[in-house]
Amino acid sequence: MAKSAAMLPPDLSEIAESLREDDEVLTAGELQQISLFDDLKKTPSFDRFPGFTVLRRCEPGRVICQQGDAGATAFAILTSQDVLAIRRQQLQTLQSMVAGEPVEHRGFESLDAQERADLVLEYEAEISGYEDRCRQLESSDASARRQLQQVAAAQLVVSLEPTHGSKGIKRWLNSFFGGRRKLAGSDGSRLIPIDGPSDIDSETRQAPLFEGELFGEMSCMNRSPRSATVVATGQCYLSRDGSQCPRHSPQRPKVQVADGRGVP
Repeated sequence: MAKSAAMLPPDLSEIAESLREDDEVLTAGELQQISLFDDLKKTPSFDRFPGFTVLRRCEPGRVICQQGDAGATAFAILTSQDVLAIRRQQLQTLQSMVAGEPVEHRGFESLDAQERADLVLEYEAEISGYEDRCRQLESSDASARRQLQQVAAAQLVVSLEPTHGSKGIKRWLNSFFGGRRKLAGSDGSRLIPIDGPSDIDSETRQAPLFEGELFGEMSCMNRSPRSATVVATGQCYLSRDGSQCPRHSPQRPKVQVADGRGVP
């Protein structure tokens, strides 16, 4: 499927990751299907930042971001219900276009009739699969549901343990996160806060990430390097956002930097 190019402001284009072949630029209506924004007192003005939020499909093993890399965006892991709602709306839009109705959609307008028909079939199959997954989640107990919802993991590639003479990116990361370690549990194991909703276990050097969670907001707000490498452990969809939206979310990560400059 042909994708629309997102136009980033000049100061962001130098450090923000460019669109990939399978990325999709979401419309304002599609963004409103994301449950992350449901609890906000005021709906974000999606129309003010067209092209800033991208839908990205990740297969198991895909590296979402790497520790130490420059960053200017936040990531939200969409829930299965979010993906289902977005695809249903996109399918309705496509079907209207196939029927000859006057519908505007930046991502679909460049497709010819056959490409639109093929995409209708693709979305119908994907919707069926996500309907099955949503039913499975609803029928599972809390423990099994939590396991199904884990679709990514944050990993430490560069240790944040302070060492004498640390230099470069390791020293920078330690300056942000090294002083924030804390004891947890009777075994004295330590947790290392990162730019995400879960702390990393100092023994396993990993932390799980689940559907509906947000990470990378510190990079979005003040362009700090990524604090951990995040890898997909299951098939999932991400929204990659460089606008103002995630900073208003009730699911802000535990680690934040005061007076961080927002993006854009």
